[in-house]
Amino acid sequence: MSALKLKRILVHLDGRGRAATAALSQAAALAQVCGARLKIIDVVREPPRRLAKLGGRSYRKLLVDGRREQLETLCADLTARGQAHAIEVRSGVPFVEVIRVVQAEGVDLLVKASERRGSPGIFGSTDMSLLRKCPCPVLLLKGGGGRLRRLLAAVDPDPEDPVRDSLNPRIMAFAGLMRELTDASLDVAHAWTLVGEDLLGGGALKLSDEEFRALARRERQARLEALEQMLEPYGMVIRSPHVHLLKGHPENVLPEVARKLSADLLIMGTVGRVGLAGVFMGNTAESILSRVDCSVLALKPEG
Repeated sequence: MSALKLKRILVHLDGRGRAATAALSQAAALAQVCGARLKIIDVVREPPRRLAKLGGRSYRKLLVDGRREQLETLCADLTARGQAHAIEVRSGVPFVEVIRVVQAEGVDLLVKASERRGSPGIFGSTDMSLLRKCPCPVLLLKGGGGRLRRLLAAVDPDPEDPVRDSLNPRIMAFAGLMRELTDASLDVAHAWTLVGEDLLGGGALKLSDEEFRALARRERQARLEALEQMLEPYGMVIRSPHVHLLKGHPENVLPEVARKLSADLLIMGTVGRVGLAGVFMGNTAESILSRVDCSVLALKPEG
């Protein structure tokens, strides 16, 4: 049994092909490992008023009932082996209805097959809306249903930013869960830059080359020590070939290392800023997500 406590897993099935089957299979396996409740949901678009009635029957109800029947067929294997699950079909805007269920039922993880079709790094509009606005972790699985063999956890240890820093234990906990489920290898990456480095090239930063190099060395050492301290509880050492301290902007170096490693799943935080309406996905996270070509597990801070 995983140490990560997931009580409710929601899988959004918006198709019937291999990708949907793979997403359902992954969600069902996670639910079994965690002892979590499993619910399957889809959302049909609300028909226009001119189609509200069809021969005295509700066209909306026909759509909902038809999709429910399809989901029951997709879940036939779950039923056959006795794995408990619930099915719900709603009508409306898909990401809005899915998030309503997440909030109302206290969902701990949302699983979905990504909408992208062969274009590297491009998620569909529903995918991106869920990544931006869903309060719980979102697992978007790349189409095809291939086995997850290599995981990449992108961490950002920074004691001066408690919101961002609080994500690291959760990223590692989810990485441990996915590793337990798939028997995949795990790499950990941390990207860093020196604040103000971009000003140096234009001469706006009044520092000599030697002063700048000294600052860069100090910052790299601080980042290395913070990463080493963060990894210690997980039995990982900084000298491991599976630990990567990357110099450069995260939106550039993280997609690059994911490709070099042939990572199947990137586990990352998406916090950008905290406001009155909650936690928002930042521009850096959006840039990373637009450039990776693998499945993604995206987390926001709890609360």
